[in-house]
Amino acid sequence: MVELLEVRGGKNELEFMRFLLKHGRALDRMSISWAADIKDPKDITSEIMKFPRTSSTVVLKFLQLKSEVDVSS
Repeated sequence: MVELLEVRGGKNELEFMRFLLKHGRALDRMSISWAADIKDPKDITSEIMKFPRTSSTVVLKFLQLKSEVDVSS
């Protein structure tokens, strides 16, 4: 499991997530907690969902302060 906190959707963060999903054969779950100042991360979430994945069972979980969205692949 990988847990990323205070994600803002910057280029380096997205490339890091892309790397983990592409090379994480044993990756079971990735939890992404958005920074408090991110109002609507839908575009960033859509981009992340398009990243190639090595693990066929990985579950991505996107968290905001008061809501939670689970996305399974």
